[in-house]
Amino acid sequence: MKSELAEAVQSNLYDALLQVRSTWFSRRSRTGGAQLIYIYLDDPLMGTTAGTLRSVSVNFPDRVRYLSPTDAQIRFGIRNNMAAAIVLEVDRQ
Repeated sequence: MKSELAEAVQSNLYDALLQVRSTWFSRRSRTGGAQLIYIYLDDPLMGTTAGTLRSVSVNFPDRVRYLSPTDAQIRFGIRNNMAAAIVLEVDRQ
């Protein structure tokens, strides 16, 4: 993923992910509406919309992962509200 993002011409993470992983934003909920997505920086919640990623540089995270609503609920518990998640992971040394 990091190499794909490095090849993206966009400077913010939202536009870069839209280019290389557009399906992360186009999935539908079980009720047919747009899927709710939460953005996490490691474990703390950064925001509750994909637009939060517009303020993040494409070079910032070491890894970016998509979690389905079920996987996100397992990792983050009730605070995730059964939403999908994009997790920005940073190696802390």
